[in-house]
Amino acid sequence: MKKQKGEKKKIFGRRIVVSLLIICLFVPFAVWQTNSIEVTEFTYANPKIPADFEGFKIVQLSDVHNKSFGKDQSKLLKLIEEARPDVIVITGDLIDDNTRNLDSIEALFAGTAAIAPVYYVEGNHDRVPEYYKSVRNIAKQHGVIFLENEEVTLTRNQSAIKLAGIADPMHFSSEAEYEDALKKLMGQGDEFTILLSHRPERIELYEKYGADVCFTGHAHGGQIALPFIGPVIAPQQGLFPEYTSGMYQSGDTTMFVNRGLGTVVIPVRLFARPQIVCVTLSART
Repeated sequence: MKKQKGEKKKIFGRRIVVSLLIICLFVPFAVWQTNSIEVTEFTYANPKIPADFEGFKIVQLSDVHNKSFGKDQSKLLKLIEEARPDVIVITGDLIDDNTRNLDSIEALFAGTAAIAPVYYVEGNHDRVPEYYKSVRNIAKQHGVIFLENEEVTLTRNQSAIKLAGIADPMHFSSEAEYEDALKKLMGQGDEFTILLSHRPERIELYEKYGADVCFTGHAHGGQIALPFIGPVIAPQQGLFPEYTSGMYQSGDTTMFVNRGLGTVVIPVRLFARPQIVCVTLSART
């Protein structure tokens, strides 16, 4: 009887040791996965791109959720500067309901605007009542341009391309109103058009209204993914989502989905590291 009790204690002790080892290994890995930024490079070729825009680089950030990377965003800004972008685009969710101050957002606006022109569209989390106007004011102070169902023309030498931004669907009164705004925004022109939008699951609409390239975020790469399986769930896409990270094609529309930088619900990322997306345009096919 005493021998059996002794064996049980040994087995229990081994389980405790194994459990502690797993925890000791998991915690540093989770911290690294949540805070280590991956820079992903793409080259996008399309004969509609003017020759003057050969080599034009777009750096995309998304879903910051008020997260900081170093003092005054120093680690994040260093990576952006090293990418040497011609423009920087931010596709929504700078803040959320857990935001307590805007120090990190002001540092991000100031730092990115010193590197290249910055354009921003809102996500579903951005209209936090106590910070909504402040974010816009800080952006204006630093020359960051909000595109709320608006377009701008980007020029290089004698050539131009169109950059448009659509607000998040939840900021419209209905799906019909959202689609009508997107239709009016995209227009019927033949110029090469880049669309900034928060939602990747709307790719068929972006194709329908003529976006050549679209930059999106929102899905966080699933935020927690499983090895060999991938993301388990994403908002508006449900289980085993289709559009979470990388480059996707629908007809003549190419969509880049950024995994984002911050987190929601739980402050952890696993197999879905924070990301900066860099896309270099090419007229050569």
